[in-house]
Amino acid sequence: MSPQVYFRQLCETTERRRPGPFDYPIIHRLERVGFKVGKDFDLNSVPPRIRQALECSMTDGKALVLSEGKKAGGEGENLKG
Repeated sequence: MSPQVYFRQLCETTERRRPGPFDYPIIHRLERVGFKVGKDFDLNSVPPRIRQALECSMTDGKALVLSEGKKAGGEGENLKG
C-alpha cells in the first residue's frame, strides 16, 4: 500500500470510527502536518519535507515490524546453551 493510500484510508477510518482517548497523542501530532480526523488527506498537498518524512515512516515502520517479529520468533538467536 502506498503512503498516499494508507494515510487517506486512515482519515476515512477515523470518520467511521472515532479515535479513542489513547489515540489522541498521535492524532495531535499528525494534525501538525495536516491530518484531520474524519477529513480527506492528500499527501501531495503537504510540504515536500513532511511528505518525505511520512513516506519514510512507512518504510522504516515495515522494517521495524519485520525485525521485531523475527526477534519475537527467536530468529537469529544462538540457542546453544
